[in-house]
Amino acid sequence: MSEDVFNARYPNGRVPRKSKDYGKVFICRRGCNARTATYTKEFIWEDIFSGTEDDVARLTERLKRETTATRKRSATKSLKRDDEFEESEVEEEELETPRKRQKFSTVSTPRKPRTPSKLLTPSHKR
Repeated sequence: MSEDVFNARYPNGRVPRKSKDYGKVFICRRGCNARTATYTKEFIWEDIFSGTEDDVARLTERLKRETTATRKRSATKSLKRDDEFEESEVEEEELETPRKRQKFSTVSTPRKPRTPSKLLTPSHKR
């Protein structure tokens, strides 16, 4: 319902818990497309909806028409164009398969020297 009708029915601004409308009544000012976060212009609910099935169809059509599906375009990566390509870069470097770089550190963690495992008498290996 619209805000004026709600305030006329419930002057203190809250629906009483004993009322049959508790949990079923809300104020509607605008339509919303939740996916794109676009809203319609403000309207009076009673002018649009009176409770018939035709009103539901008209309401959905109005929401589709007034909340256009606009999506933000993702920023495209700037690509080099062919005219910006310099051939001198290719001639200076030899073309080869890139190799994975390994990290070499002068400081390493101390490790226990590996000795072959010795079988002891109570062993699961035979």
